[in-house]
Amino acid sequence: MLEAMLRGLVIERSAIRHGMAWCIQRSAASDEIVETLAGSLTLLQTPVPKKIARLFLVSDILHNAGVSKAVPRADSYKVRLQRVLPDIFASLHVSYAALESRMALETMRDQVAKVLYIWQAWSLFPLSFTTRLERAFLHGA
Repeated sequence: MLEAMLRGLVIERSAIRHGMAWCIQRSAASDEIVETLAGSLTLLQTPVPKKIARLFLVSDILHNAGVSKAVPRADSYKVRLQRVLPDIFASLHVSYAALESRMALETMRDQVAKVLYIWQAWSLFPLSFTTRLERAFLHGA
């Protein structure tokens, strides 16, 4: 079910919100969900718009997992995602470096930068961690 949802995920607020709710409701399976998300974000053949939609999904999960006290184990997502984010951002760099269009490069850079900025504003992770993620995205691991 998760794989199908990820395949159909697009950069639309309602689609990302639906995917986030699905993941939060299944927090007991956060290990498998994070593994699947990380795998889908590190596949080289995944188109950049799909990767960005999935990154937005990760961001929504992180935000809502921290505030969703009513759902058992929702907070487990942060620890699990923090472990795989360096690999995800290194993979995003590979996709970024492969782009040939200046407009595509700027769009991807802006979208990833916005996610990192939001994580910093939310104090989701230490500044040193988000800085490492930004470096991995812009310059490789």
